[in-house]
Amino acid sequence: MIFHFFHSNSMQNLPPNSSCTFKVQSEFGGRFCIPIIYAFLFILFFFGQKNASSQPVNLAFSHPAGWHVEPFDLQIFINYLPAEIYYTLNGELPDTSSMRYDEAIFIEKKTTAPNYAVIPTAPEYWQPLQGEVFQITTIRAAGFLDGERITPYHTASYAVHELGSSRYPFPVVSLVTNGRNFFDAEVGIHIPGALGEAGNLQTGNHYQRGREWERLVHLEFFEADGTPGIAQDCGVRVHGQYSRQLPQKSMRLYAREEYGDKDFDYRFFPQKNIDDYKRLVLRAANPNNFHVPFKDELCHLLVREMGLEYQAFTPVVAFVNGEYWGIFNLKERHDRFYIQGNYGIDDDGVDMLERSGFVVDGEAAAWVEMMNFVRQNDLSTEGNYATINEYLHLDNFIDFVVAELYLELWDFPENNLKYWRERTPDARWRWLFNDGDSAMHEYWKSKIRELLTPLDNAYDDEPFVVLLRKLLTNETFEARFYQGFLYHLNHSLSPTNVLRKIDSLTNVYDPAMPEHIRRWGYPATMNDYHAAVAHIRQFAALRPAALVADLEAALGQPFEVFPNPVGTQLNIHLYGNTVDKAVEYILYNSLGKDVLSGVFSENMPTLDVSGLANGVYFLRLDLYGIRYSIKVIKV
Repeated sequence: MIFHFFHSNSMQNLPPNSSCTFKVQSEFGGRFCIPIIYAFLFILFFFGQKNASSQPVNLAFSHPAGWHVEPFDLQIFINYLPAEIYYTLNGELPDTSSMRYDEAIFIEKKTTAPNYAVIPTAPEYWQPLQGEVFQITTIRAAGFLDGERITPYHTASYAVHELGSSRYPFPVVSLVTNGRNFFDAEVGIHIPGALGEAGNLQTGNHYQRGREWERLVHLEFFEADGTPGIAQDCGVRVHGQYSRQLPQKSMRLYAREEYGDKDFDYRFFPQKNIDDYKRLVLRAANPNNFHVPFKDELCHLLVREMGLEYQAFTPVVAFVNGEYWGIFNLKERHDRFYIQGNYGIDDDGVDMLERSGFVVDGEAAAWVEMMNFVRQNDLSTEGNYATINEYLHLDNFIDFVVAELYLELWDFPENNLKYWRERTPDARWRWLFNDGDSAMHEYWKSKIRELLTPLDNAYDDEPFVVLLRKLLTNETFEARFYQGFLYHLNHSLSPTNVLRKIDSLTNVYDPAMPEHIRRWGYPATMNDYHAAVAHIRQFAALRPAALVADLEAALGQPFEVFPNPVGTQLNIHLYGNTVDKAVEYILYNSLGKDVLSGVFSENMPTLDVSGLANGVYFLRLDLYGIRYSIKVIKV
């Protein structure tokens, strides 16, 4: 057996006056300098355990995984003297044909050419590298005796850079796997491979789904300050629909007991006090969102303030087998385990559907029952309206509709609809905001009129649209919907709030974007990226006024006055207004003269018109950036 000590040259990173080392004179005449902490490791592994029968045989690495500012010698220890250690540096699991560990492994900043980043991962959109690819070292090791593996596999990722963890502004995810799992023509899930058809972008290995196309990876997560977070084996699949044909793939991570851990036991997201996840998504910063890597994340921040269920996230930089793989957003996945983690409901007791009623988890019986009631009954009556309220969480439904219409998702309402309920007799359906990549394109586009007051039958068979239109036949719901819409446009969706969030996210992502652009080639330049951010800033500034105009065209003005004709006191009901948003008003007579003016600062103000002569007047209100007027008759 070869004794593995630290040679004195490997101690160059210690302070000159460090007292935490001692020297050992070996029988071969070499002098070695060992930090005390590593000496304890040596004593524990070599002298505290004489054979494999008394304790499990295991490995230990001399240095923690993660960021290091200077090169170092990595030592590998095993607690069973007759065993040999074999290791790999390419992501493959080691066997006795791999490199045998005979001396310290020198870990330094890698400058070799990448092996995987040069592989085209899409038939049409892939771009060659624009410069060097930053790399980290990934080591996989195991102990063997007489050709048989006698220890678990140990995997660790080491990044050497003079800036240490401050090289990136957010956490790092390292995925280590056999390269065939991602890039082999027959089984690789990140390339078109053998299943790709020429001229058909929606074919290929990367479009396959299910357990058959789940691959084993080792996941390591390091916080932004370099603190190791979690390290475990898990399953990975390609995630998404259209985005599968893009070079940078989104990935879905699965914790399973067969991989060693049935959960990801870590608090990834500071927004939520949850530290137990079954599934996670590494969402690519892909180009179908106008080159903005945080558009979906912006949408989830907004719907969170609206009170809707949202996916917590954190931006990360990812590495695949040690090679820089760009910016991703690590986030929760909307499934039954999401409901379990966020609501404490057993995952076996959740019904979750998508689009027009396809079952994701559980069953659809309660949804079918509700939609049969909706189609067969007049919801304008208060009795039937009360019944539908027992099926459906109405405020949640209103908030969801407002979010979808504000964000201008081009595939709404045909796609990205997901809704759930607990499978109990009195549970109500709630809606999940699911995907914002297709959001915020043109501020002036709106589906309000075609959904609410259709001129054709384009959506007549969509259950979601049937439900919305039938509910709007009820005066109580229509007023509630209008008020809710205006309230959100004035608060969580106001230009001030949305622009503030865009600026905050831009500050977070900007420092990491140049390297991402060099890796993937999209957006093409930082100027293109900033232009895309400017586009959604314009959307945020102009969207509310455009929607208010469409709401007025579809549902009338966002206020009512009564009585009209009026004798002494005119009541005004401002839908969705609150005391923190003053509304200017002017009352003109028929000659255009200002006879009353001021500011309303409450939802239901009154005007004393008792001193005015009988006749025709016009009340003007400046509301939500739109100027409204209504005729008032004084009698």
